[in-house]
Amino acid sequence: FAASVLVLATGFGRLRALTRRATTISEGGWRLAADRIGAEYGLRHPVRLMRGHSSAALVAWGWWRPTVLLPADAEAWPVDRIGVVLSHELGHLTRHDWPVQLAAEVMRGVLWFNPLAWLTCLWLRRDSEHACDDMVLARGYAADAYATHLLEVARGLRSTSEPWLPAPAMARSSSL
Repeated sequence: FAASVLVLATGFGRLRALTRRATTISEGGWRLAADRIGAEYGLRHPVRLMRGHSSAALVAWGWWRPTVLLPADAEAWPVDRIGVVLSHELGHLTRHDWPVQLAAEVMRGVLWFNPLAWLTCLWLRRDSEHACDDMVLARGYAADAYATHLLEVARGLRSTSEPWLPAPAMARSSSL
């Protein structure tokens, strides 16, 4: 249990450090797209968009103050990729995946000896990603175009290795 708490605390520290070094995106195409998609998804709180200084992180977290951390090169992305990425990441925030997955991680820490607790966390994360993929496709994006954007994002994120973060990530090379 102590090891699980240590891993979560370390992840929070890394997430906080990445956020502190990140730049807030308050205007432009990303901001307009986030506001439009957030309204369509029914998000009650405006999403804080942050651009990190690394190309290895693309995560969404938060409940009262939802946040999406984008990679450093995100401003150069095409408009379609911006829509796909925000549709996916805001899907996590709409579904409240972050607090649910945190609760599951705590449960796994308490039940560390039970293999079903480990499998539940694995399945929960996988199913969360699939549900957000479904949300993107339901917005009308073509599956092949979405897959192409996922691969491009994963390639960019794979180039460096950011430590584990306690937040859902859109694309991980191991899941593709």
